[in-house]
Amino acid sequence: TWYTNCKGVLLDSAGYTLFGGTRLGSSSSPTYSSRSVMIRVDTGGVQQWAYESPSYQKYGEIDDAVQTADGGYVYLTNGPAINLLDPQLPVAAWAGKGAVVKLDANRQVQWMTQYGQSYTQALDHFAIKLFLQQDGKYIIAGHWADTINNQRISHLNFIKYDTSGNMVWWHKHPA
Repeated sequence: TWYTNCKGVLLDSAGYTLFGGTRLGSSSSPTYSSRSVMIRVDTGGVQQWAYESPSYQKYGEIDDAVQTADGGYVYLTNGPAINLLDPQLPVAAWAGKGAVVKLDANRQVQWMTQYGQSYTQALDHFAIKLFLQQDGKYIIAGHWADTINNQRISHLNFIKYDTSGNMVWWHKHPA
């Protein structure tokens, strides 16, 4: 079953960029696929372009996005659809990961970086919000939950990336 989800809209004077994703199947199935999707429309609602990530790379849905000064976009994805390193890994090996992806003005991937740990090490780790700083660096904020000695421990999570997608720092704060 296909499922399409719009998670947000970026507004500017020339139109709107909708973002979200599509899914096929259950996330516990080995045939599950998910794609990041962006659609640009003008102020009259006429579609200008569409971006869809390849499903074989198992990108997740876009959870948040910002437009960059060069006319491109940076977006973040989460959860069981992420595996940038090896798409052949079983679902449990990549269920707790997320990614930050930079697209140029032509919607070509410039870089992507993965964060998080495998499902066996983290119950959940989700970035919720993406911020573009004035210096062009990115902050993602979210939450992280570990299981230590059979006890669930939650953290607020902040990760900073430079303009090339390199992690500058990662801070977890107990909630």
